[in-house]
Amino acid sequence: MSRAESTPGSEPTPYDNVPDELQKRNQWLLWDSSADTPRRPHWKGDFQISWSDPDEWHTFEESDTSLQPITTTTPRANML
Repeated sequence: MSRAESTPGSEPTPYDNVPDELQKRNQWLLWDSSADTPRRPHWKGDFQISWSDPDEWHTFEESDTSLQPITTTTPRANML
């Protein structure tokens, strides 16, 4: 959902400006700049994944949902 489509009164997220075309791609992972190797991709803390393996990629919605609990304890977590 783009910023223009967001529900009035809903709290904005850092990802409201991600174009719909990119959100529709199932090519999303998480990364954490506070990790030993900054910007190393992971999925829910599993750093054994590879950014070049399409079997490891997820939907935008899955990534956004998975990121919510992480950002409260790890403010430098982000989607890739």
